[in-house]
Amino acid sequence: MTIDFLAINIWAVLVGALAYFVLGALWYTAIFRTLWIRAYRLSDEDIAEMAQRQNPAVVFPAMLAAQIATAFVLAAVLSNLGISSVAGSIGAGALLWAGLTGATALTTQLGQLRPIAGWAIDSGYHLAGLVVLGAILGAWT
Repeated sequence: MTIDFLAINIWAVLVGALAYFVLGALWYTAIFRTLWIRAYRLSDEDIAEMAQRQNPAVVFPAMLAAQIATAFVLAAVLSNLGISSVAGSIGAGALLWAGLTGATALTTQLGQLRPIAGWAIDSGYHLAGLVVLGAILGAWT
């Protein structure tokens, strides 16, 4: 497999990654915060401890870097496969989620005896993120 990295639109990658990141902020605050807390049976004390232990100056840039890596890899896959339409890019993002992200996360969730409702919220975020990312990459090719 030969990938022409120069054919990848870096602006599409960066905008797509930022959209994925912002979606995460909305997903876990405005959209699914309460359901996520319930799914994992977290108490107010658990949430307070998580907030205290988490360093936003480290965590959020690391999350954004992960989204940039994901966007770059999806762009490389799309480029290598010759997919340049919005619909094709959305489909590829959803397919990669089903076979890689969603399936892998499910095995971890089951292996750790964690609730399926939590997997649905967490993995659903990545499905939505890959679909949004695919739409942006497809629109910019």
